[in-house]
Amino acid sequence: MNYFYHEALLFDFPRSTMHTMQMLMLLLFTGSYTLLMALVGLFFGVKMPALTWTNEIMPIKQGAPVMLTLFCGFGYMVLLFVGFMLLPGWILGFLRYMSCFVGANLLLSVLIYLWLRKKGVARFSAL
Repeated sequence: MNYFYHEALLFDFPRSTMHTMQMLMLLLFTGSYTLLMALVGLFFGVKMPALTWTNEIMPIKQGAPVMLTLFCGFGYMVLLFVGFMLLPGWILGFLRYMSCFVGANLLLSVLIYLWLRKKGVARFSAL
């Protein structure tokens, strides 16, 4: 069927509502995942600072915190995919499964943020 998008919203309401909810959940997941990975990178940067370097690029591109954050992000995406395919993720459905991950992202983000505000600040100021 060749409907324009606005016709689909007018004449196919239940399907368009689900589509809108799925898009909203994808946006929420993307935002929460970005926040989580930024805080994880900051956490690893505070825990393992690269203070001895000969080039300005070394602590930015070749440091252990960068690699750990990168591999944590890859592992998290693998967990997301494997959890949906092999675990009961497909039984929950897309919206419920992604909302579980959004909740986990936000919970982990709050925990890391609180650590950074308390112990992370003291650790950074001791450098």
